[in-house]
Amino acid sequence: MDLYSLIISFKYIAIFIGSFIEGITVGLMVGFLAKTHYINLFWGYSFHVLGDWGADIVYYWLGFFGSKKLLPKIIRAFKYSVDEVESLEASFKKHSIKLILLGKVTHVIGFPIIIAAGLSKFSWYRFMALDFVAELIKAAILISIGYYFGGMWEEVNSILLILSGLGLVALVGQMTFIFIRRHMQIKDGDIIISGKKGK
Repeated sequence: MDLYSLIISFKYIAIFIGSFIEGITVGLMVGFLAKTHYINLFWGYSFHVLGDWGADIVYYWLGFFGSKKLLPKIIRAFKYSVDEVESLEASFKKHSIKLILLGKVTHVIGFPIIIAAGLSKFSWYRFMALDFVAELIKAAILISIGYYFGGMWEEVNSILLILSGLGLVALVGQMTFIFIRRHMQIKDGDIIISGKKGK
């Protein structure tokens, strides 16, 4: 059963779980399904936000409470090094708001930033508040794109064509993130892409 069928069958439960695991693709699907009247836009948006935000909270607490043996394994599973995350930890308190927003909106560096927030013992309620605001913005953008494709479906009446379009958008997004990750380093708390620094 594919993602589309799962959301059609289980609706908001599937949206929550799917967003917890992979927020980008599910966000696009929520917009599409809301526009085509398979789900309610408000509830779809809400469950998507809660699922994606919930994943961030888990990553934060992994950084906050993670053991010295477990945490490096988790970090490496996401193709980052312990040194990269620890260097972000050192600069997190100075640039916390900027780093949280950058990590959430760009997605590609979100995981190490969230882990670094936990490692630095950054205030949990401030983190959750900032991350929640960033999540509201990110979810609105993704769902709006999916909603646009839903409007196209109403005109061309081809579910296969529109799902292919959504799949292409998700694929291009993921490939972009992979490309950025391959050309990105985190060193001494700086995010360096193609030799340029950014904080």
